[in-house]
Parts: sequence; C-alpha cells; structure tokens
Amino acid sequence: MNPSEFLARLRNLVSNVKLVGRKDGDAVEVETIYGRGYELAELKPYGLASKPESGKGLCLFVGGDTRSPVLLPLDNREGQPELEDGEVALYHSAGHCVVLRQDGTLEVGGTDNGGLIKWQELQTQLDKVNTFLQTLQQVLGALPPVSEPGNGSSSVLQTTLSAALASLELPDYGEVESDKVLHGEGGGA
Repeated sequence: MNPSEFLARLRNLVSNVKLVGRKDGDAVEVETIYGRGYELAELKPYGLASKPESGKGLCLFVGGDTRSPVLLPLDNREGQPELEDGEVALYHSAGHCVVLRQDGTLEVGGTDNGGLIKWQELQTQLDKVNTFLQTLQQVLGALPPVSEPGNGSSSVLQTTLSAALASLELPDYGEVESDKVLHGEGGGA
C-alpha cells in the first residue's frame, strides 16, 4: 500500500452522515458529507431501540474501506428535556419523556400530576375511612326510632339515612394494586 492509499484509508475511517430515509425493518439510508449514500442498519446497544425521524451520526469504515460501513446510533435531540450533569432521559421528538434526576427522582411525562401514590399509605387512610363509615352505620342502625315532633310518626331523616346506609356496601381496595409497575423510595446512595 502506497502512502496516498494509506492516507485515503485513514481519512475514510470515520465520516459524518445524515439520515436520508428509512427502509423496511431496521435499514436506513444515510448520506456522508461527501455525498456518498449507504443503506444499512444502525448499531444499537442491547435492549434499546429507536427510530429517529431525522438525525445525524457517524459511520465507521472498517480498515478505512468504504465498502465496509458500520453505522453508529443516530443522534436527534429534538424533544430532549433539560438535564443537569449526571441525569438520564428517554425521550421522543414529540416531547414524551422519562427522566432520572440526579436526586433519584424519576419523572414520567413531567411533574404536573405529582408523584405516584404510596399504596400502603393510601390503604391505611382508606381503612380509616371504612372504619368511620362502619361506625356511622352501626350508630345510626342502633338508634331507637325517633318520632317527628307534633305528629309522632318516624323521623324522615332517620328512616332515609337508615335505608340509604343499609343498601350500601363498603368498598374493598384490596385488588387495585398492580404488580407490573412498582416503585419505592429509591436505593441510591
């Protein structure tokens, strides 16, 4: 190999590319800064997949041979949320995102709806409400009949409340928890 061939291979080791289009499956069409087009699949880390609508990236050429391209993952920062050093995000060009913040907070789709419910605490509070309602039912059911003043007939209020409470079933919250999406207080140091 003469020096000019060596320099050409060295120069061809890496090239900037832009996404031109998509083919069936994982194949994409890219074009180098020199106008050379390639149809190939992106190299992606295991377990992560994406299909940017537009983007740019780097193409490596094994041994500087432009017939042996390897396309690194394409970059498109459209829709990327604001991040501080050390933070990680999965995001979509339309703005959908999941962000792991430096303080251990996980944001799914933003923060305007507050945090996930702590199921055990909710269960404790719902049990208190059920206990209150059960006590109210028992007290109202145990009251002796109260007569309406003046005519001696049964109290309309007492009769209505007793009938309404007798027909109600207290809620059971035991089956509302999902075991597919779990959360905790975080295990970070």
